[in-house]
Amino acid sequence: MTEWTVEETAAIVRAARGAPVLCHEQPWVLELKGHDVELREVLGGERYDTAGIDRLLSCGTALANVVLAVRALGWDIAVDLDGRPDLIARITAVRSEPPSKRELELYRAISAPDVVNRGHGGAEELHRLMAISHFRTARLEPVGGVAFAAILHDASRQLDGDRRCAAELVPWRRQLVPTQRTPGPMTRRQSIRGLADRLATRPMLAVVTDSDTRADHVLAGAVLQIAMLAAPGLGFIPHPVVRPMHLPDTRRRLMNDFALSGIPQALLGLTRPS
Repeated sequence: MTEWTVEETAAIVRAARGAPVLCHEQPWVLELKGHDVELREVLGGERYDTAGIDRLLSCGTALANVVLAVRALGWDIAVDLDGRPDLIARITAVRSEPPSKRELELYRAISAPDVVNRGHGGAEELHRLMAISHFRTARLEPVGGVAFAAILHDASRQLDGDRRCAAELVPWRRQLVPTQRTPGPMTRRQSIRGLADRLATRPMLAVVTDSDTRADHVLAGAVLQIAMLAAPGLGFIPHPVVRPMHLPDTRRRLMNDFALSGIPQALLGLTRPS
């Protein structure tokens, strides 16, 4: 076979379109050539994302969906991330190979992202989610406690007025920012304590990569998407959190305060069905 069938093309395109966009608009296009799928970056400016990290994270979510679609179609693949500047990745179907049960489950979750299993979402499922969501040199690692609450609190204060940041933090928003405009030490401490209590039941994970290259940002997006697809089956509702990571101080404090194995690129919050 030298090229994609009409049915395969439709499945791949449909899966890519099901990927979440973490920036202002879809930042990628697909080109299907022979038995390759090329994911290309569409450059665009955004006031809060001058480095284009959210754009690359979004390209990574599309990459994860394309990989799952090609695997679900029964093809073993090779993924090349070292292309020309506008080429995010090339996914090549190498030979016929049935997908695993886990790959099929993740692929089916693309079209049913809101179906959440009830009665799960515990510590065991959290560890399973971290094990599933590992893609090359990117992975999930837990963050939390008072130290993380302080980082998230201060980031929210710095991004006060950023509606996208506020929307990302809705599940943790209560008691996140004091009502007084210039809080005293006790007011800030109480606010952080309240946020830490909410994080205890609504945890967050950091998406960590080995280095900080363009390819690492794409891989971080892929891991984020794999986690978001796997989370509902384990009893979690996933919430990507990327705006606080625009602040260099947030990333620096995460690296200094937590024994992370690499560089934090994004956050993934988890809530449970009420």
